[in-house]
Amino acid sequence: MAKVRKRHNPNKRATRFFERSTIWTWEAMRDVNGDQLHPQGMLKTARGDEELDSKIVAGVMYQPAQRWYFAVRVIWALGNGEFAVDWVDATVNGRLHGNGKKYWELRDQVLAKRKLSQIVDVGWIAQTYRRVSPNQEPERLEAMMHFKLGGVTEYRQRLWREVNEDVAEQRGAA
Repeated sequence: MAKVRKRHNPNKRATRFFERSTIWTWEAMRDVNGDQLHPQGMLKTARGDEELDSKIVAGVMYQPAQRWYFAVRVIWALGNGEFAVDWVDATVNGRLHGNGKKYWELRDQVLAKRKLSQIVDVGWIAQTYRRVSPNQEPERLEAMMHFKLGGVTEYRQRLWREVNEDVAEQRGAA
């Protein structure tokens, strides 16, 4: 007699959840009292994109996954009131949390592409995939890199510059 599969397999449910979720953050979105970043998340559903609770986002970051598509993206001003996005990407296996070294390497690469005076903000975005990486589907990748950019303002640019100065001091001291 064949073994009956469980109808609501928790592993399959988790896989479906991860494939539909996107986690991201921007350096200018920091704590008022400190330097803690606040990752945010969205889940694609039949009703559209739903924002994930911060506890769920934290849980997702600690949950191991086969492959994370991980990109550090930079918003930079073109000078005529318009902006563009550049990015450097990598694949991360395992947990998303604890990949600080990878983040700093990619951050340095993406910042080297632009003058610091042009940069509005820098941040990372991550998404799991099972079969095809986003960088193999140009339309999906472009949509992902322009996902949740937020307002491109001088205030945000000033905030990022303050963060960048703090980061430079901390990395120089280490």
